[in-house]
Amino acid sequence: MALRRKIATYPRQFVFTKDGPQIAVVPSVNLKNYEKHKHDFDELVVVCSGEGTHIRDNEYSRISQGDVFFIPEGHLHKYESVDGMDILNIVYDHSLLEFVFNDLKNIPGYHAIFLLEPEHFSHQASARLHLNATELDEVLQITNKMQKELQEKSPGYLTAVTSYLLELHLYISRKYTEISTPSARHFYRLGIAMSYLEEHFCEQISIAELAAKAHLSERQFYRIFRKVLEVTPLQYQLDMRIKLAKKLLESTSLNITELAARCGFEDSCYFSKVFRQHTGIPPRGYRSFKNQLGKKTGTSWHKGV
Repeated sequence: MALRRKIATYPRQFVFTKDGPQIAVVPSVNLKNYEKHKHDFDELVVVCSGEGTHIRDNEYSRISQGDVFFIPEGHLHKYESVDGMDILNIVYDHSLLEFVFNDLKNIPGYHAIFLLEPEHFSHQASARLHLNATELDEVLQITNKMQKELQEKSPGYLTAVTSYLLELHLYISRKYTEISTPSARHFYRLGIAMSYLEEHFCEQISIAELAAKAHLSERQFYRIFRKVLEVTPLQYQLDMRIKLAKKLLESTSLNITELAARCGFEDSCYFSKVFRQHTGIPPRGYRSFKNQLGKKTGTSWHKGV
């Protein structure tokens, strides 16, 4: 019986120092064939020169200078048939973006390149972001600043390098909105609807309204949404409401009726039922558990509204 080759998993300490920031810029010059692997951090890849084949989930795609793609934490991928290819890996802990995540999610291009494309259609060349020489130079200027800050470690360098990481995300997200191919437009249109849903998920929103935002028929929108996200729009909306409910249960003293209304539920009993279905525990039990956990870890939950 042939032995199955163990897939390499690169832990965070592979690229991040113990006491340093959870951000690194890792250049790979004249990259060789690279065995299938995964990592415990997010990775934004910029192809600086040359070309090669990128394989993910047994799907093959040719990549070349100017291509930009995102590999989320835990995803398997490898490189083959490379020819003079230099790539730049910007690796980081996604939690670094949480404090501005809501603003980034207002950009349809962010949904397209960082959420939709890598999960389902990352190997469609027509949907991938490709930068021209000037745009690639803009990206490399930002990453050079990141590298300099990480190397020099001047006071405030963590703030500086995080700000450059955000600038990079913003630049790439906006550039994605300029792609005019049919595949990319599908991502972008769906991104528009998702951006709207992110802002209004506590309101009553119909499929017709979301489809209109995406400039698609209701049937087409529903089919694409379910295919890409593997849930219905209603399920996606409920997930966002439950996520907000968890946050409010942890950080406020709102009673269950007030909290349900804040999250878009008119009936607190229905809210409690849905919350339990999603989490396996009722809202009051969740709050009690988090409060007890906070006491054990020395964390005091904020009780203001």
